[in-house]
Amino acid sequence: MGFSHGCRKTTTVVAGRRNTGMVAPLVIDASINGELFKSYVAQVLAPTLKPGDVIILDNLSSSKQSRASN
Repeated sequence: MGFSHGCRKTTTVVAGRRNTGMVAPLVIDASINGELFKSYVAQVLAPTLKPGDVIILDNLSSSKQSRASN
């Protein structure tokens, strides 16, 4: 089974991870960009955070928005 040319679809999965498992999962039927990532953090991830939680971001360009745009 193969893919037809030009029929690829991008799905992005974003989530947090704790010792107890995954938190704040989100599936987006598109590539993530800075605005989507910023919305995810504010609306989905932030409400799940507890005192003492640490957030570690990878090197993905959408998580590198300038401070001025935050």
